[in-house]
Amino acid sequence: MNRKLASVQTILSVEPIEGADKIEKIKVLGWTLVAQKDEFKPGDRCVFFEVDLLLPSENPNFAFMAKYNYRIRTIKLRGILSQGLALPLSTMPEGYFYQDGDDVTDLIGVKKYEVLARFSSGPNSPKLQTWPFYVPKTDETRIQSEPELLNEMKGLPYYITTKMDGASATYLYKDGFFKVCSRNNEVEYDENSWYWQVAKKYDLENKFKVFGKNYAIQGELCGPGIQKNRLNLKERDLFVFSAYNIDEQRYLNYKEMLYFIYAYNFGLEIVPQEEFPLTGFDYSLEQLLKMAQGKYLDTNNEKEGIVVRPLEETYSKTLKGRLSFKVFKRFQSFKSF
Repeated sequence: MNRKLASVQTILSVEPIEGADKIEKIKVLGWTLVAQKDEFKPGDRCVFFEVDLLLPSENPNFAFMAKYNYRIRTIKLRGILSQGLALPLSTMPEGYFYQDGDDVTDLIGVKKYEVLARFSSGPNSPKLQTWPFYVPKTDETRIQSEPELLNEMKGLPYYITTKMDGASATYLYKDGFFKVCSRNNEVEYDENSWYWQVAKKYDLENKFKVFGKNYAIQGELCGPGIQKNRLNLKERDLFVFSAYNIDEQRYLNYKEMLYFIYAYNFGLEIVPQEEFPLTGFDYSLEQLLKMAQGKYLDTNNEKEGIVVRPLEETYSKTLKGRLSFKVFKRFQSFKSF
């Protein structure tokens, strides 16, 4: 299931902000936001927009965001961290009956803001093709947007890994063809492409052919030139977080993934573990937010967060798909006003 970038939600609470006459603190789902004073009261419905997305510039309801290039960021106002944006339901198109939880991402036309690795380090970027429909795209739901996932995870054997700060990459083999993909597109071959350079570094095409089955490897491309290289890597590398059986249309569970990567000598690194596989998940949101803080190994750079998954692949009724979520640290980078 695609992440809900914009959805209809309920205002859970409204609190004053000391020394502020025009703004107040509100809560939506697991998020704390800042809104105009008297714009909402508890129980009101709103349109909630996640951070790191782009609003459609042609919509006059979002004209006030022009000075921010229509990008929603984490900001700090009067000492309150605001992670997202809430607008009255009246800003939505008329003629629809809106219910709590409705995904209105496509209806409004918001897009995810992404800073990806350049497709090529040369003067000309290669052509991009459509995403191969038989492999899911990589995207993780933020736990603050779907806090009920904590109940779905409760009691399950689980593992927690570091959220690497880079660019999503997928390498796959199907019916004799090897493909390289960014987060949203297949990337045609180019010897200067950072995605293809990693494929060549590990000889992935030949290794897939030796393996001989229709599989995909998904991971985070990190290193020089990508997201400020917060891991301080000397060269670009791939950290695997998922493997997918294309013929069976399923993700490999944790042990299957490790066996696939190591037994068939792909030579790739797995994303670092925060906790080794354990039984009985029983974390609160506050505990996870605390765990999400810290630094990348052997650096002074703050890590992006963590990812939580069950040991055995599990269907999520909330997500209508794979049970998995990410937790960004509470004090992510922000602009202070």
